[in-house]
Amino acid sequence: AHGVSHGLAHRTDGSSFEWPARWLVHRPIYIKRHIHALDRSRELVAHALGHRVQGPPQFGLPHISQPSDGPPTLVFAHGSSRADKLWPLTHWVELGQLAVAEGWRLALPHAGAAEHERAQQLQQLIGPAAQVWPELALDALLNRLSTTQGVIGVDSGVSHMAVALNLPHVQLYNFATAWRTGPQSAHGHRHQVSVENQPTPTVNAVWQAWQQVLAV
Repeated sequence: AHGVSHGLAHRTDGSSFEWPARWLVHRPIYIKRHIHALDRSRELVAHALGHRVQGPPQFGLPHISQPSDGPPTLVFAHGSSRADKLWPLTHWVELGQLAVAEGWRLALPHAGAAEHERAQQLQQLIGPAAQVWPELALDALLNRLSTTQGVIGVDSGVSHMAVALNLPHVQLYNFATAWRTGPQSAHGHRHQVSVENQPTPTVNAVWQAWQQVLAV
């Protein structure tokens, strides 16, 4: 590509910025250091194009869920590429039993052998109301998520897809980092919240958050 190049000029809190990168751009752009990852990207592009960020983010992804005659579907995004982001299996089972008792059908996506095994364990422990989805490519997973009525999940790609689809969503954090990547009311997502705690959020806290999301 030819023309003027723009890029981040410095590290922001929690970012993986490497300082020599600023040498590779014509216009290094300074962004406030304590900023959500989504806002950082929007601010960077706005500065490069000479605009101001206005309004909440719009992802342009269709949420095509329609009411059905059967139970509504709640997705458990239980998998992550990092083991320290996972939620205990027993917590998922207890949460699943609460959801099933309230009339929800559960969906269990997965990617890779370890997640597939966990999904099968959850299905066996929760019962027939839980369904293990086949392993899906990202576009097919996105389409299938868009037909559901909500997602509860750990900090993972599936959870962030739920945010972009504007689904009712509770995102779980084992660290105090929800400010950096979690759903934000400032982004127009009052029906999407984060729950964080160390070592892990409690089942009660997550269930109460889900009730809060449904009440919006």
